[in-house]
Amino acid sequence: TLKSLIYQSGSGTNKLSFSASLLLPDQDLDGVAMASVIDISNGSTIKDLAGNNINLNLSVPDLSQVLVNTIKPTIIAVTPSVTKTFVYQDNIKFSVKYTANVVVTGTPALTLNIGGVVQSALYQAGSGTDTLIFSYQVPENMIDNDGINVVSPLSFAQGAITDVAQVLADTVFVSQNLPLMLVNSLRPTVNTLNTIQGTLKRGTALDINVSFSKNVNLRGSAAVQLNFGGHLKKANYLSGSGSNNFTFRYYIDDSIPDTSQITVLSPIELSPYSSLKDNVGNDTKLSFAPYFINATKTDAQIPQITSIDSPPLRKYKSSDILTFKIHYSGVVNVTGAPTIRFKINNSIKHAGYSSGSGSDTLSFVLILNSDDHDTDGIVMLSPLDLAYSTIKDREGNEAGITFTPTDLSAITVDTLIPNITSITSPENGTYRANDVLNFSVVFSEAVTVTGTPQLSL
Repeated sequence: TLKSLIYQSGSGTNKLSFSASLLLPDQDLDGVAMASVIDISNGSTIKDLAGNNINLNLSVPDLSQVLVNTIKPTIIAVTPSVTKTFVYQDNIKFSVKYTANVVVTGTPALTLNIGGVVQSALYQAGSGTDTLIFSYQVPENMIDNDGINVVSPLSFAQGAITDVAQVLADTVFVSQNLPLMLVNSLRPTVNTLNTIQGTLKRGTALDINVSFSKNVNLRGSAAVQLNFGGHLKKANYLSGSGSNNFTFRYYIDDSIPDTSQITVLSPIELSPYSSLKDNVGNDTKLSFAPYFINATKTDAQIPQITSIDSPPLRKYKSSDILTFKIHYSGVVNVTGAPTIRFKINNSIKHAGYSSGSGSDTLSFVLILNSDDHDTDGIVMLSPLDLAYSTIKDREGNEAGITFTPTDLSAITVDTLIPNITSITSPENGTYRANDVLNFSVVFSEAVTVTGTPQLSL
């Protein structure tokens, strides 16, 4: 574009001044160019003091670094990086595009109206380019169901936006509503916990029901921790994903002591790489007030065998009855006919249950038979043999049936009938009145005598 430099002053001297006022849309970003001759075509004259016309040709200086920029950068678009429903801790990002490269000093902000509340998306990056990035992180408890409004103009706490020639850039743009950019950062919370009340038996399920403020979805696995009087256990997630009611289950086992109070401890525990979110993606608040199950009592420690009473340690014979007593750590009830097993003369024999149901001591009876001869001691075997019988506590829990066998090596069984192996008689001869005839009867083993047995001659 041609522009004239108009003579301003200097007539009568050797230095003339020319100038031009720059107006919109004057712009030359690669350096201005000057004509090589002074233009006097409009009837002007330039002469020396003697009246001679001067040489109008110019030696043009290098003007490549004399730039002209009267057009300030303007905003041509404000564009969100994505349209969706934004949740807690999401970053809402916008690109502000200018007509030219701009330089940012300070921290400009893009004004947003979210659910009727004015917020500021702060400048993040882009200085030196034609596109600036602004970002706003969503806090908790924010709702916008009709779309975010982007409000003109850009604002400054301090600083400026200029072009490379330090011309202030325009900050005005067309405000707009973005109906597809919604916000919902209301995080789900734990509302209530509840569980069954009453006595919990070994092997039964303790279900912890957790109610949330809204529907939540579990990805992976979760658990709540239970405190049984100092014994910590975990109730694992069972069901409920996609709803606002979850169930966590723990099966009562032998390690749980009797206690009148169970505490459900905060927070809900998520396994690695697991998540618990609402339908739009907000993370659930996992903490809650500890929940006390005051009316629940666990009777999970099953009765165990604590000791065994045995008959006197001696030798027994066929048809003798040996009574054994099994002592439990609690009251047990017996159905059927459990037995204690013994190894006698390399055979398995059984002492049958005789009495004790409803107490903590059960009696078993072993009747020795003629084939139970055992000279090196009988052997007691663990566990009890239930077959189709049961031994349970008052709550119906299976009682323990294993025990440490008692050493019965001193109980031997002699079922062999002693035989007469020989008879020693008096010497041959004639015996007179008052003589004594002595006979000795030798048995196969030692015998004891009661009364006065006789030999007949």
